[in-house]
Amino acid sequence: MERRNVQLPPDPDDDELEEELEDRIVQIMPPDPTDTDPHPRLLLDGWGIHAGETLTALFPDGWHKITLEMRWEVEGPACWYISTPGYQGFSPIGLFVNLDA
Repeated sequence: MERRNVQLPPDPDDDELEEELEDRIVQIMPPDPTDTDPHPRLLLDGWGIHAGETLTALFPDGWHKITLEMRWEVEGPACWYISTPGYQGFSPIGLFVNLDA
């Protein structure tokens, strides 16, 4: 039987790994309450998201690329939606996205 070097997964208690993951995965947040625009931008790591932006988001079945768009006839945070086929029924608010993907 041949022996191979196998790389073990990182220690889940490794604080450095946890900090690294925290930097890469962030949550889409509701707009800033002081944003009075009828179509306020959702926040991602403190920055406003633009319509047409493509992100890699976590869904129950794994990571998927999605595109965010706005409905101009709807005002407030509800104007945002996912235009990617198969994900239109999900709200983008609260989704976790991988900034490095």
